[in-house]
Amino acid sequence: MYLILKLPWVYTRDEDLALSALRWAARLGQVRAYDAFYVALAEAEGAEFWTADGRLVQGLRALGFSRARALAEDL
Repeated sequence: MYLILKLPWVYTRDEDLALSALRWAARLGQVRAYDAFYVALAEAEGAEFWTADGRLVQGLRALGFSRARALAEDL
């Protein structure tokens, strides 16, 4: 943990990411955009989205986000 805290942090403004997160939150019926920010980031980076929230994974897949993965899934 100590080494992680020593890494340089870069803060940037990203209105596009915020707007995407708000759209995902609305599509998922979420009041808060916390999870949706991670979804939006995974989408923007073309990465898989891993979570322990199986319901979130099901919701994302139902909306066409095929890169959603649940930690409980068999690998």
